[in-house]
Amino acid sequence: LPDWYAMRSGEFNVFPDGVAEPENSQQVQELLQWAMQHQVQVIPYGGGTSVAGHITPQASSQPILTLSLARMNNLISLDRTSQIARFGAGTAGPHLEQQLAEHGFMLGHFPQSFELSTVGGWVASRSSGQQSIRYGRIEQLFAGGRIETPRGTLNIPTIPASSAGPDMRELFMGTEGRVGIITEVDVRVQRLPEHESFHCAFLPDWDSAVNLVRQLVQNKVQLSLLRLSNPEETRTHLLLGADGLAVKWLNRYAALRGSPDGKCMLTFGTSGTKSQT
Repeated sequence: LPDWYAMRSGEFNVFPDGVAEPENSQQVQELLQWAMQHQVQVIPYGGGTSVAGHITPQASSQPILTLSLARMNNLISLDRTSQIARFGAGTAGPHLEQQLAEHGFMLGHFPQSFELSTVGGWVASRSSGQQSIRYGRIEQLFAGGRIETPRGTLNIPTIPASSAGPDMRELFMGTEGRVGIITEVDVRVQRLPEHESFHCAFLPDWDSAVNLVRQLVQNKVQLSLLRLSNPEETRTHLLLGADGLAVKWLNRYAALRGSPDGKCMLTFGTSGTKSQT
């Protein structure tokens, strides 16, 4: 909301004093060392989709540098045996999936900000994708990577899970760039599915909709996507994206079922081999 207001009012208040666009991890490290030497505040910037406000500069007597990872946006390596791919942290969702698809793979992480957000941002914000039921949340997909800090470089190897010692990956997921800047990300990928199918269903009221979702989850129905929209969100979706006549008949049907304004929308999908779906 503050960004929306600023864009329409022109009142942006504080700007960063500079923007850096490094092209590799070494340049990020050099920038951090320079910032330490000159006491410059550094704000890591991925896709800019954050709603928490931490990428917006605050008033300060120190210079402020926004460090954008936009140029670090390519597939670095792909191990077909372990199915682990390494990307520059600034790789946005569509570009990531496009590069993987060229090799017959996919990641399957689709947050609402998919078109603009980056793989490094997903790790830094502990992201959850729309199809996490099948493909997993980012903590399940994040296998390791490279983090640049003012004290040097930390490499997290893609070793198998172990019962001994802490998991170093956990130190950086959800940190929002406070501990260090994630520059390269290793993710667990999988083969492209043979089949995908997505559907919507409408239920007459919230209680019956919640009960159905609970049954689907508890019975472990193999869906890739399961999302329930309350009546207000359902109404908004229909007004924005559906044919007016179709909405009219749906409302008439719902009224006959005794829920003129209370219908809920269930979105679900399947993904995998044809035998699985």
